[in-house]
Amino acid sequence: MLSVMFGGYSSLLLLLASQGLAYTWPDAKVDHLEALLYQQQQYHGSLVGSDVKWCFLTTFDLDELRAISGRLTAAEWIRVAYHDMATADVEAGTGGLDASISFETDRDENVGPAFNSTMKQLYLSHSAKSSMADLIAMSVVLAVGSCSDGKVWLDYRGGRIDATEAGPLGVPEPHQGLEEHTEIFRKQGFNQEEMIGLVACGHSVGGVHGSIFPQIVPVVDGPGNEASLHPFDSTAATFDNHVAVEFTENSTQNALAFGHNETTRSDHRIFTADGGNLISRMAQDNDFYLATCKNLLERMIDTVPKNVELSGVIEPIATKPDYINIVVNEDGTLFVRGEIRTIQDEAIDRDSRQVVVHLKAGDKKISAETTWNGESLPFHENRPSFDWWGFNATVPIAQGLSFDVEIIDGSDSKLETNGGNGFPLQTDIIPQTSKSCSSTTVKGPSTISVTAAVGVSYPSHQIRAVTDLIKILDESNFDSVILSVDVPHAQQNSLVPRIEPTPVEMKKTGVLEGTGYSLYSASLDFGAAFQGHLSYDVIGRRASGDSISEFNSFDSLGHCS
Repeated sequence: MLSVMFGGYSSLLLLLASQGLAYTWPDAKVDHLEALLYQQQQYHGSLVGSDVKWCFLTTFDLDELRAISGRLTAAEWIRVAYHDMATADVEAGTGGLDASISFETDRDENVGPAFNSTMKQLYLSHSAKSSMADLIAMSVVLAVGSCSDGKVWLDYRGGRIDATEAGPLGVPEPHQGLEEHTEIFRKQGFNQEEMIGLVACGHSVGGVHGSIFPQIVPVVDGPGNEASLHPFDSTAATFDNHVAVEFTENSTQNALAFGHNETTRSDHRIFTADGGNLISRMAQDNDFYLATCKNLLERMIDTVPKNVELSGVIEPIATKPDYINIVVNEDGTLFVRGEIRTIQDEAIDRDSRQVVVHLKAGDKKISAETTWNGESLPFHENRPSFDWWGFNATVPIAQGLSFDVEIIDGSDSKLETNGGNGFPLQTDIIPQTSKSCSSTTVKGPSTISVTAAVGVSYPSHQIRAVTDLIKILDESNFDSVILSVDVPHAQQNSLVPRIEPTPVEMKKTGVLEGTGYSLYSASLDFGAAFQGHLSYDVIGRRASGDSISEFNSFDSLGHCS
């Protein structure tokens, strides 16, 4: 079903109750992608969409470290995503949006600076849980949202896997005929009408650059248009139906429709392939145009190889813990620190809101009040804002540690229970960040040293005379404990590194007497051909099932001296 969001953000809040049922915290990949997509700026802001915060006809070039006029980052992001997807063969289940474009930037069909520029702009958000393919898909969501001024937000799913080599040739080019274009789009999974719509949507913003395609448009000299941009329509920095309106009115400046080079009038051939029916309907109704684009662009970014299983639509999570850190104290207690992120509601006064964390450690219950730490804000309308509430508490070491979150607004109180089972905290393997460190150098030697508290057994005074409980505690013993570092490896002919887990066996280095925990440590030296998000896991191996402390950030560690 086609849908476009034109109302305020309150309509999205109503959806969370029904759509949030499928999500259970924690889910490392979904949690991370959700934060990148929705926490755009200010406190804990991801800034992944900062290059399209404004839909301007100027791009900041990361190679020249200056602004270049006549380039539109949002249009470049959409172009890169389509070119990445364009060599898909849906019947064979190959290709699609898989970041293979990073290996294909020297091809004639991918000419211009947009491709490597986009990789560099998304680079800092690349991680073990956010593939470059997922980031390219996210960039389309952000680009369209920006240039439509928040009117159009594409549904976003995660789980794409980065290719490790170039895909086949096959991106459609302006000089090709209609029959060839129709066949290319058919292989991608789009029929003739959908081909017309997707081209009209992709050419809503941006244009043709004379500096790249001098055979199509002339080079324009001038300080206000350094990249020689010839726009597709009169609103080149706004995602709207003007590309269709001006085509049907025969007033278009689109060089791919009525340019001097008849051979490269590919838009004209495509727009008239059905006798001009769809392009006329898109011209007559901007809402229809936007709804059509939402549907087709979502399909574009969700075209993936057959071995890839995408997540469900990632919606903003109403109540979400993050930045949890647990310290095992020598007196047999755990010091728990973290933050709770709550979604803002314009009808609620934040100053009168209270957020209370109710922890359950075995049969003990402890409540911790919170303090407001800051807010994450969106770049555009119809996106959520969040408040962050910090808490800390000391709890006894016990089998099973979880918490509920109570949100109090005046006389109204709501208890968030994570589907009824509470928000669980892992206590059998706990990285001890104060005893760990990292040191990274881009394209140079890097190291990480991690110490984790491992619950090999529990203090005798905590073990009751209950057979089932003793059995559970006994199963916390591990055959081995592994430090797994997500190491980035440079790839030939690509700016995008390949991230691979590198395991190192951790050795027992001490015992925390009276706590039931032992300390395990390991270090790894590696070359960090990377500037993105570095992470590590600590894994306990055992026959009854592994236990994992997952996706821990290097950023939480001190510097190794």
